[in-house]
Amino acid sequence: MEIKDVGSIAKIDSEGNIINEAGLDKIQDKWKEVLDDMVEVEKERLGDKILCIYVRGSVAKGMAVDELSDVDTLTILDVSEDDLYKLDFEWVKNEKKKIADKYPFIEGTEFQFLSKEDIRLGDIFIIKTSAVCVYGEDILKDTPLCKLSFENLLKQTG
Repeated sequence: MEIKDVGSIAKIDSEGNIINEAGLDKIQDKWKEVLDDMVEVEKERLGDKILCIYVRGSVAKGMAVDELSDVDTLTILDVSEDDLYKLDFEWVKNEKKKIADKYPFIEGTEFQFLSKEDIRLGDIFIIKTSAVCVYGEDILKDTPLCKLSFENLLKQTG
């Protein structure tokens, strides 16, 4: 069994903020194709309900590894929390299969959907430290950076 050297340790700036190393310019071309397909499907299914779509993790950081990495999206919708649960997401399972068949080098896909009313601290932390907006307006662009501290760690763990 081969052990692959993957992943990274978060870097911290001089003020203790976690540096988000994700960027549109870092997404590798073959992974951008997968992501583009995922975004198009979401636009077809959810249309003007979409405020923004983020990709997070290794794909967003340009560190995706064939047959190991998955494509994780987090979509914020312009719907109430109650209306979010009324939406039909049955299409997601079928789309995941289509994407997996078309792009056999990916480990999988994740479509996560949040109401604009249901963005929690953990979601903000993930977006601000390891994600980039790939569609729509980055609604968290003015949110303060995340400091690495014991207090913030406690907030994350509950």
